[in-house]
Parts: sequence; C-alpha cells; structure tokens
Amino acid sequence: MIPCLADEGFHAAITDAIRARGVDIVTVQEAGLSSATDEAVLDFAGKNGRLALTHDKATLVGTAWERVRAGLPMPGVVHVPWGAALGPAIEEVLCIVECGYPDEVDGQVLYVTSA
Repeated sequence: MIPCLADEGFHAAITDAIRARGVDIVTVQEAGLSSATDEAVLDFAGKNGRLALTHDKATLVGTAWERVRAGLPMPGVVHVPWGAALGPAIEEVLCIVECGYPDEVDGQVLYVTSA
C-alpha cells in the first residue's frame, strides 16, 4: 500500500473511507501543516514518501510538476475533482493506493475521473 497525505480541505468522507480500509493516511492538519504553502505540503509528502491527495487542480498540481522539473522528491499526486461521486472516487483512490507501488506513482499526477 502507498501511504498518503490528504491536502487541506480534502473531503473527509474520502479520507475516512481510505483510513477505514487500513491505508496509512494523514491529513495536512494532522501533520501540522494547516495553511501551509503547496510547496511545503509537497515537500512533506516527498520527504515522507506519501502520495498527496488533493482537490486543488489550480495550484497544487502545478507545484507538483515544478518539483518534478526541478528534480525534487515528488512521490505523486492524485487529483479528485470537487463534485466527484464519492463512492466511485473512493474506489478509484483505493485502487491506486492498494494496488499500486510507490515507484509507479513517483513523479506522476493522476486524475480521478469519477463524475
């Protein structure tokens, strides 16, 4: 399983469902990163080998690609759009974290497509 970091404002129902399945997931708030910059969030994820889960396509995804271009650790980001159907979104995220390996998502941005 791939350990995760849920971005600030990430849907608690998704975080709770993932945690209930035994996935090692911490929230930005639990990590002491409330109101932190996207760079700080991704730095923490990189240093701790955690896949970042976010709804923030506007800035966090761009910051992730900047880290990849700079050669900085970026163990992956999963973007879940706001308004995604919760059940299918949870299943897609679980498929990634339960069936994938860290080296498969390293340096990648994955997009959940549940509508």
